Amino acid sequence: MTNYHYWQYFLNLETDLINTSRYIEFTGVNDSNVVNNTQTFSTELLRIFLAACAECENTLKIILAKENSSVNNIKGDIKKKQQAIMNISTYRELPNQTIDCPAYSLNFTPWTAWNTPENPPQWWKDHNDVKHGRANDIVSNYHLANLSNTLTSTAALMCLLFEYYKKPVNENEGENVIKYHVSLPPVFTPKLFIPKKSGLGFGNINWVWQP
Repeated sequence: MTNYHYWQYFLNLETDLINTSRYIEFTGVNDSNVVNNTQTFSTELLRIFLAACAECENTLKIILAKENSSVNNIKGDIKKKQQAIMNISTYRELPNQTIDCPAYSLNFTPWTAWNTPENPPQWWKDHNDVKHGRANDIVSNYHLANLSNTLTSTAALMCLLFEYYKKPVNENEGENVIKYHVSLPPVFTPKLFIPKKSGLGFGNINWVWQP
């Protein structure tokens, strides 16, 4: 039986973001010609941002553990986890995965930096600066817990969870490309984010809802 604990946690963070949208309009992330709220920061965004990044790290660890990688227990070393993930052929599309946010006409490709070896995403660098420098009165990084980083890190978590839950399918025998799908019960349908391609999936991964 599939354990949906990790997905449920993501949905909780997504709900928190939806609640935040009551006070902060999600504008300016992909369009600089509109009112720009990307740098808006708050205690609530800080909480969601740190939680999403921590869960990204945890999900990378469980993916690597599933693949029997010895890197899964290296705490906080995102570059070594990047190298390990990118060395596994079935995860090499991760940097190209795009997440849409249709309600606000937004899209995110949160792991695109991983197309370059040993290059952490900017939102991850900002997360480290927030986590380790927020209490410094001289150089405070509290402002990095902003709307843009919070949305992007939550979308990044969704990408990782699709990688974790994906299973291979053989719809077209004889093709060289391995296809995958992610099957989730309807009760776990996300309300804010969906994968690219009109909700059908990204790369060679499709998502389907169980009846």
